[in-house]
Amino acid sequence: MGDLLTMRRWDAPAPLPDDLPRLTAWVEAATGLELDERSSIRPLDRSAWLERRRRLEQLGGPPPADPAPRLDPIVCGPKPAARGDAWRARGRWDRAEAAYNEALRARPLNATVRDALTRLHIERGHLDRAVATVAEAVRLIPDDGNLREYLAAVLLEAGDRAGWRRSTAAALERFSGTTNPLNANSVAAACVMGAEATADPGAPIRLAEIAVQGGGGTSDKSNFLNTLGAALYRAGRYEEAIGRLEEAVQARGGVGMPDDWEFLALTHYRLGHRDGALRWLNRLREHRRSKEADRFWDELWIRLLMSEAEAVILYDPAFPDDPFAR
Repeated sequence: MGDLLTMRRWDAPAPLPDDLPRLTAWVEAATGLELDERSSIRPLDRSAWLERRRRLEQLGGPPPADPAPRLDPIVCGPKPAARGDAWRARGRWDRAEAAYNEALRARPLNATVRDALTRLHIERGHLDRAVATVAEAVRLIPDDGNLREYLAAVLLEAGDRAGWRRSTAAALERFSGTTNPLNANSVAAACVMGAEATADPGAPIRLAEIAVQGGGGTSDKSNFLNTLGAALYRAGRYEEAIGRLEEAVQARGGVGMPDDWEFLALTHYRLGHRDGALRWLNRLREHRRSKEADRFWDELWIRLLMSEAEAVILYDPAFPDDPFAR
């Protein structure tokens, strides 16, 4: 989600004087460059540059400065995270963080900048800053269900299960009466990222059912079915969970996605189908992780749930249901 319901008005710069010799002398004095007869750029030597400065003064000096302040073309342009991305690519982490923060101060609702800053904090191990960045977005846009899902992910990544439970409780309270399928699905998804998000395991199921009943496109429907299957798994309704998760796989052309495979592996394991659990877990472990920025949140969720699936299925069968507990 980018800037919501906003419009920017750009003032046109003040017109330049209709005086070609003066403008030519101004550009050449300012840049130290000139165009030759073939329109090729050529640097001026010192004496030529000083001559251009004298000529500019004789012609009236530089044009008057534009009285209107100019907005930063990157921060206020279509790619406000570009400066931070450039510093990040060079490994200049502090400068990248400063650039992202500058852009976020100017455009606090911009999703691209927020996600880039959150990703940077997680990569550097500054999980408290990642949580604070997403929590501030939730405060600014409290009715965006996606942000509730993102906050759940960073809280679990930070190991703050108490904070995650408080966050899901607040989301369930705020969205308890929603009929919006996307918001219903996102809040339910926030609840199923870990075990025992709420004392009422039926609450995420009800929201997931609202999402499934609300329909949507093919990709939406498969995501909604996956969330419902996951919610049924968390509630211990394993047979129903498998049915919904298999529907999600079929809706995705019979192949499925990593979040389908994770919960199928966990559900089969709970039913005692160890071979089936290992088959789905192996498919999950073959997933090639994407480093693309637009896959950041998906990959974070996959990493969290893969850790749980491996802990439950591969290690001690008596491993607790809540492997993230601390």
